[in-house]
Amino acid sequence: MKLKDLKNIKNLLIITFSDKPSFEGSKFNISFKKLLAIFFIYSSVLFVGGFLIINLTPLSKIFYSEDYYYQIEEQEKYLELNKKLLFLSKEIEDLKTTNERLRYAIMLGDSNLVNPTNDSVKNYNQKLKKKVEGNVLFIFRYIWDNIFTSNKNDNFFARPINGFISREFNPEEGHYGIDIVAKTGTPIYSTASGYVIFSDYTVDDGYMIIIIHPNDYISVYKHCSSLLKHKREKIIQSEMIALSGNTGHKSHGPHLHFEIWKNGQPLNPQKLFIN
Repeated sequence: MKLKDLKNIKNLLIITFSDKPSFEGSKFNISFKKLLAIFFIYSSVLFVGGFLIINLTPLSKIFYSEDYYYQIEEQEKYLELNKKLLFLSKEIEDLKTTNERLRYAIMLGDSNLVNPTNDSVKNYNQKLKKKVEGNVLFIFRYIWDNIFTSNKNDNFFARPINGFISREFNPEEGHYGIDIVAKTGTPIYSTASGYVIFSDYTVDDGYMIIIIHPNDYISVYKHCSSLLKHKREKIIQSEMIALSGNTGHKSHGPHLHFEIWKNGQPLNPQKLFIN
């Protein structure tokens, strides 16, 4: 029989015989299409069942070598390590960007980079002297500068937050500011008027904001819970700029670490407060 003859087969007669005389033979009449369908279904069930049994039961150890499982396990570890590497790379890039901005902000506090004789700085100082806007501290400063003192370039600094000082200024031990204890969410105010030169998160100091003031002064506010001002924003004295918190690796409780710098040197804020 040739393959082309299979097209002409429509029905099949299947006859069974028994070698025992007590059992009679039987015969079945089935179409060729039904026979193919039964064969296909039987083969599919056999294939799927065999695949599941081999892969989901201990029988898989017989068909697959230990090297195969070792390769699968190593591949999964490689994919997991690759994900962690990509995540760490992104974190490092974010930290580098933040550090560059922080370095730039600190550089702006250097008297060699901020020229007090620059026309723009002079105009800015004049605007600050004229801008009182009903603020009591501004009025007091204006009266003091123009009536009671001959040195009109001195700065007056207000307390940035209400609270008690838990750690004082001690540069010999590397503590370049004061720690003011306050519960999380307490408003933080700008100690003087100026411009924001840094406002972002750092690993050690948490959310931090740095403001540059006239006469080369810089104020630093660390461990905030949130920042309300952004870089390059103009700030007036006693304006709310952040909320206190407990962020950063160096923080061990809700407080504000506050610093004042001039010409690259830390100053004791307690000696500069007017209130």
